[in-house]
Amino acid sequence: MSQEQKNAAVEMSFNAENNIATLTLRMEGRANKINEAFGVGLLEAMEWAHSLEGLEGIIITSGHKDFCVGADIDSMFVERDAAKVLESTTKLNALFNKIETSKQPVVVALNGSALGGGFELALACHRRIALDNPKAKFGLPEVTLGLIPGAGGTQRLPRLVGIQTALDFILQGKMVRPSKALQAKLVDDIAESEEQLIEKSIAWIKENKRFKQPWLKSDYTWPAPQPGSEDARNMILAACGMLFKKTAGCYPAHEAATCAVQEGSLLRFDRALEVEGRYFAGLAVSDQAKDMIRTIWYHRTAAEKHEGLPTAENDEIQKVGILGAGMMGAGLAFICAQAGYSVVLKDIKEDALELGMDHCRSQLKKMKWLSDDEKNAILDRITPS
Repeated sequence: MSQEQKNAAVEMSFNAENNIATLTLRMEGRANKINEAFGVGLLEAMEWAHSLEGLEGIIITSGHKDFCVGADIDSMFVERDAAKVLESTTKLNALFNKIETSKQPVVVALNGSALGGGFELALACHRRIALDNPKAKFGLPEVTLGLIPGAGGTQRLPRLVGIQTALDFILQGKMVRPSKALQAKLVDDIAESEEQLIEKSIAWIKENKRFKQPWLKSDYTWPAPQPGSEDARNMILAACGMLFKKTAGCYPAHEAATCAVQEGSLLRFDRALEVEGRYFAGLAVSDQAKDMIRTIWYHRTAAEKHEGLPTAENDEIQKVGILGAGMMGAGLAFICAQAGYSVVLKDIKEDALELGMDHCRSQLKKMKWLSDDEKNAILDRITPS
């Protein structure tokens, strides 16, 4: 027999045959975003799961194509009260702590991208298994919007992979595909199909009925270098020097992320989360973060979606002519063909045309999520002349 329940953010089910609860994030809209509804819904789902008799483990996954895309940017953009931001992050950290300290093992089955707060949720789980999805990305890109991870990312990631690797990901806002995430130990395992993703999750729970996060154990040892050691101090100093050379002190989020990692590494885990939360709240209400969100998130997204421009579907423009098949011309030809236009790529040299078409073919090879027919359709829309 199975039990099922649902709220605004999560679909809950319990399989009495294997005694495992599955919490499927399925928020209204196209993606799961971290906001108040997300927090309330997941907390209710965790409490429901822990109330089940005979519960042996919990799987958290998603009903959308991505696992969780991170914070609700719309809500973040309008908030100017640092105290409210800190209150929200404190509640979210309490929820993630409830997951992390669960007596039953919690596995996150990452069927798609987990970014920002979505990946921080994954870090709080006891096991991270990712679907080998060529479109999926994992990482903490907050610095690209003038922020830092605010739900434990600056504390759990260093404890998982070491200070140096964590800073490398956090300060660059680096996002990686499943295979690279496995190499960097951001995830623990990869599944070839969605069925195998759940099978591996169940198998791990059955083999690990009692599990505790390494950094919560009394005998925990940091990945080298150890916080407070001479090597750690030298590494942080070098990181600060390289950071200032690249940013000239114009990006406070990068500095705050470095401080949060360094200061938090010397504190008890719960106090380290408080340090991170205060840095995050100050940045979240800053003018620079608002400006970066406006430009890099809203404006760039609009530009990438060609909002307000004519499209191939509305008959305003049907064919595009491009003079010159060099790097720029070939790139423009590819983008126009990808958008659905018929393209004539013109050059006075046959060799240049061939190089231009080779560039388009090489771009298509990188788009592994497209079928061969879809790739051929794009290429067929380009006519070299």
